[in-house]
Amino acid sequence: MIQVAGEALIDLIMQLDRMPPQFVAHVGGAPLNAAVALGRLDVPVRFACPVSHDTFGEMIHETLRASHVSLAAPKPVDAPSPLAIVSLNEAGVPSYQFYREGTADRQIDDSFIAQCIEIEFSVIHVGGTCLADPVDFEKWMMLINAAKAKGSLVSLDPNIRPSLITDMVEFSRRMARACEAADLIKASDEDCEILFGTSALDELTAGPFAGAQLVVMTRGSKGALGKMVNGTITDVPCAPLARLVDTVGAGDCFQAGLLAHLWHGGYLLSSEALASLPSNILHEAITFGHAVAAINCGRHGCNPPWMRELK
Repeated sequence: MIQVAGEALIDLIMQLDRMPPQFVAHVGGAPLNAAVALGRLDVPVRFACPVSHDTFGEMIHETLRASHVSLAAPKPVDAPSPLAIVSLNEAGVPSYQFYREGTADRQIDDSFIAQCIEIEFSVIHVGGTCLADPVDFEKWMMLINAAKAKGSLVSLDPNIRPSLITDMVEFSRRMARACEAADLIKASDEDCEILFGTSALDELTAGPFAGAQLVVMTRGSKGALGKMVNGTITDVPCAPLARLVDTVGAGDCFQAGLLAHLWHGGYLLSSEALASLPSNILHEAITFGHAVAAINCGRHGCNPPWMRELK
């Protein structure tokens, strides 16, 4: 099983094909998007995030159920669902404004952490805005460290939202700590530049990403680079887009496609299995990630494809 940890929220997304533009509610949050995509790609997955009892929380619960995703802490909490106002430019690229004060996703305590680690899982994937706040970061690091102590692999996606970060220097230091714990890191070239001042893969794998067995860097329209622990680098171009609506959740769907392909191949069952990953399988995994993301980009918001759509 893969356990995905981080925020679940509601994206209020601008619809460019409606005049005047309207905002429509979609279930979102980078970790939730990845969990939903994994469930639809036939991966056993559990989602670790407190979810509200409000109407938006019911939307989140229903989306998870319909996508075959279980909850680590299924009891709804008495706090509102977080919101993200998503504006799109003419190319469908989103910008975000978040409302997360006192919301359900931030109700993390020792009891929640205990529920998250009581069931066995081979991989924990963490990322998204849950890591932006310094107090929240320490809580999620408790979960990461507990999972790592049990022998689980750690997958990390920094997925930076600058509007949530008040001190980028301190945030970069915190993210460096998270990277030290990670076995697999997927990051965009833009996030790497913001965090560490470089998107040169060799520099990153010799520095903040040195402890990871696999690093995959997405580069927008240029595709993605993958570097394995043995130094082998794989360069994979993007999949062609049949239709572009928006790019909301594209990186999350890529992440899920990458993890799903590795999971189905048995390469996420242990550190030794990941270290033995052949370069051709990595190429296939990145290609599959691109294909999952490409389908999602043809839909409003993040609406990942099912495995049957990729065959």
